[in-house]
Amino acid sequence: MVNIKHLTPTDTSVKEAPSSEAVNRLEAFTAKYGQHQAIVIANVDGKVGIVDGNRLLKQLKKTDVEKVLCFYAGEMTLTEYISCRILLNYHQQRLDYIGVAEMIGDIATNKHEINDVSTRTAIDVQDVARYKALLTFDWEAFNKQTETNQMEMFG
Repeated sequence: MVNIKHLTPTDTSVKEAPSSEAVNRLEAFTAKYGQHQAIVIANVDGKVGIVDGNRLLKQLKKTDVEKVLCFYAGEMTLTEYISCRILLNYHQQRLDYIGVAEMIGDIATNKHEINDVSTRTAIDVQDVARYKALLTFDWEAFNKQTETNQMEMFG
């Protein structure tokens, strides 16, 4: 058990923000039953990082809970931490693809190759490359070309 005062929710997420209905359900469930799953934490470059359970932690901080059940995932570099967060959220619904792309872009900035990101996250190499390309994709040119193609096809 970890004192809740020592845990700070992260301000980054690879998932889209939940609907207000989903937030209300989690809030009601947490108020009624308390903590219903362990929060995964790690030592990230000397600081406590929330690997999984960020939204639950935010809800628990609104209650009078003093200690929370945590699973300690060990020591991680910032890159490993980001990779784990991507992996844990990759297959869940409502994935924020731009959020994943930004995190992959951050990892790539830290001198890691696409193959390294793929190996660490279990995301296919082609998908990692696609996510990375999302940040520099020229949507304006794509939309213009699509409009031109549609005009040619349908007159």
